[in-house]
Amino acid sequence: GLKAIGTDFFDALSVHDYNPALYGGKFSPPESAVAKFSAMLREYGQPKPIWNTEGGPGESLSWYWADKESLPLVRQQMAHIVRFDVTQMAAGIPHFFFYSFYHPTEIQTKGFGALEQDRSVRPVLVASAVLASLVDGAKCHGRFEMQEGIEAYPFSQKDGSAVTVIWSADGKKHLAKISKGVRVLDIVGNPVPAEDLAVGDEPFYLVSEKPAKKWL
Repeated sequence: GLKAIGTDFFDALSVHDYNPALYGGKFSPPESAVAKFSAMLREYGQPKPIWNTEGGPGESLSWYWADKESLPLVRQQMAHIVRFDVTQMAAGIPHFFFYSFYHPTEIQTKGFGALEQDRSVRPVLVASAVLASLVDGAKCHGRFEMQEGIEAYPFSQKDGSAVTVIWSADGKKHLAKISKGVRVLDIVGNPVPAEDLAVGDEPFYLVSEKPAKKWL
């Protein structure tokens, strides 16, 4: 393998990551993966970008069969995919390929597809689309603690606007202190009041026309 050919004959290292856990923290699983594989590459040549070419929660839940018991799991899975993707971007992983998009014979409460059998969207795809609509083309500036109990991942666009993704760092609810002029969106893109914002496992988006450092 690498010992024989080095790192001159490929452009990126492909890894797979399936994990239903809610990623986050000072040293997230994506950061651990990048550190591990980058160190391995350095032993044999110049490090290359790490791509996650297959991954996700493993099975995606459906709107159609959601009831009082499964709805919390549906929302947790939306939180999972956003946190999964955001922590990868913060770790420097430039590409993530969700597995998988569409299974035409899949008619059940859960499966690997992000679309239903009739091609309507499943919750994980809704959450992914909202995230993409807000941070596509933006630069991620890593992770920091916005305040005690809340971690934040700021993204900046070329026009100077900023989107910061926040969630609880310890799984408990914390009241967030949001500056004036900052819009708050929930995980599916709906505006929510900034006052008395209780932040838990589910991410929120803080949107501003100003760079994040000036309003967080």
